[in-house]
Amino acid sequence: MTSEQLTRAFAEAVIAQNRCIEKGDARAGNRHAKVYVSAGKQLLANGEAGIEVFCSLLSHPSSAVRVAAAAVLLKSRTEQAVATLRPIAQGRGLSALEAQMTLVRYERGELEIT
Repeated sequence: MTSEQLTRAFAEAVIAQNRCIEKGDARAGNRHAKVYVSAGKQLLANGEAGIEVFCSLLSHPSSAVRVAAAAVLLKSRTEQAVATLRPIAQGRGLSALEAQMTLVRYERGELEIT
């Protein structure tokens, strides 16, 4: 897969997982999570070029995608990731909760950032 295809796969899987969570379908949500985790790892394996492509997700229209991308990019693009998470964390809904929890765990040093 190309970097663009991996980026699209990551975003589509995050959005699909959130739909499953909203419906209460954890099993299907976990399948989508495996897809975006795999796509994210493949992008990051491309080094700096992959990270740069991944950063494009920080401006994705879906707040769920922005939160997921920011969580992955905390180690390599800390300032950009935190700047993406903070305004989302001020909102409401699942993405806001995910952003809040990511920031809290990051600030406590509890996240294993790879």
